[in-house]
Amino acid sequence: MKITIFYFSGTGSTWYVANSLAEAINNKGVQAEAISIEKINQTDSEKAIKESDKIVLGFPIYCSAAPRNMEQFIDNLPQEKGKPVSVFTTVALYSGDGTIHYRKLLQRKGYAFEAGMEFVMHSNLNVPGFPDMFKPGDEEKIALRNENAIAKAKQMAEAIISGQSKTEGGGFFGRFTGISQRIFYDMSIKMLNKKLLVKHDKCIKCMRCVKMCPVENIKFEDGKIQIGDNCMACMRCYHFCPTAAINCTEKSFDIKKWPRFKGPTKDYIKTLL
Repeated sequence: MKITIFYFSGTGSTWYVANSLAEAINNKGVQAEAISIEKINQTDSEKAIKESDKIVLGFPIYCSAAPRNMEQFIDNLPQEKGKPVSVFTTVALYSGDGTIHYRKLLQRKGYAFEAGMEFVMHSNLNVPGFPDMFKPGDEEKIALRNENAIAKAKQMAEAIISGQSKTEGGGFFGRFTGISQRIFYDMSIKMLNKKLLVKHDKCIKCMRCVKMCPVENIKFEDGKIQIGDNCMACMRCYHFCPTAAINCTEKSFDIKKWPRFKGPTKDYIKTLL
């Protein structure tokens, strides 16, 4: 059996879960591979799906929905005839029905929906305007969430391999929460985009933000970094700028009050450069 995990990760939480899940599956004697959708084209992704017995989709939750690039990836999935698909999401608190929101779309494309599980990971929305509960916390808290993710990944691996129909986020409350949050999806991202700014006297022109942006919304023009209006709220530029030159309103200039999240481990940033 071969299982391919397609994922998108903004600041590393989904990357961590995807690789933990692949490792848990491989440890069960089943071949598994985690692939970032940023590093595979349409032709190669269709080939990987065709060669896989099962696939898994993983993504962070934005207002109870997937990021725009993952939604596009799902829209472009080839038609299948009963190929099993599972979904996992990474959240700061709770996504409502995020794990099963795309179930009907996947079923219309001919996929058999199996497991849908939610992983509480590290929030990257520790920006002015959001409550303190969205701060990722210190190294100890981050390490604890990582450990919990590994444990849950082992549970999901068993469900995927055995074909269990194990889903989270159903029921009235999950549906209500999901619908209520998705209403504000576009508005929230546009609002965040408008708040992003560059403190040019701190910018060292390393081009890290330009390289990391998944939608090429950051450019180096006229001798300085320019942020466009097509942000998808992955938060990489805000957190991974080495000098904290990219900010979310002037309040975030205070990096002691608004510390940046550097990923679940130091290895994640290396995968983006």
